[in-house]
Amino acid sequence: MASQKQGLPTIHTRRLQPCYLEAIREGKKTVEARLATEKTLATKEQDIISFSSTDESLGAEQLKVQVTRLSRYATFEALLKDYLAECLPGVSNVEEGCEIYRKIYSKEEEQKFGVVAIHIKLIE
Repeated sequence: MASQKQGLPTIHTRRLQPCYLEAIREGKKTVEARLATEKTLATKEQDIISFSSTDESLGAEQLKVQVTRLSRYATFEALLKDYLAECLPGVSNVEEGCEIYRKIYSKEEEQKFGVVAIHIKLIE
């Protein structure tokens, strides 16, 4: 879901695993990787993403970030070669990072859509 008022950035809502919300809060995660679906491609520089936890037991806390840049890639492997530490803090190599994304997205989805590195900065 996205909302926009004239002249203001669009606000997008997305869900994220709690460990990655914490990494954003701590300034360790500055890139979010997603499939390059129509929903993701609607996100533009300067837009706001309001992340909430995938774990509903943690409550309705939201973390807001501003999009500073978007970079398209054919695969998560290519993206992670450039942004492993910024995308998946604490993950030691690209292969391990790809395994994490494979639990979320299929190889077929990755090939169909490609992926996007969404560069973010915490605003709230």
